[in-house]
Amino acid sequence: METFSPTIRAESLRVLLAIGATKDLEIRQVDVVSAYPRSKLHTTVYMRPTEALRQLLGIKDLRKVLLLKQSLYELK
Repeated sequence: METFSPTIRAESLRVLLAIGATKDLEIRQVDVVSAYPRSKLHTTVYMRPTEALRQLLGIKDLRKVLLLKQSLYELK
């Protein structure tokens, strides 16, 4: 499975900063910390619960899986 993370190329960033500097524009940076966990899933994803989650939810059957409704950190 391929993983894609949209990032800007260094050359493109330098061009944008140069344009901003020549036109005396104010440049700001924004980092959306919770963007990935709040993103919608584009496919059906099932996961095996961790031991701690099984204990928390009272799941005894080790074959049980969970259907994710939204994204998690490190989910590819």
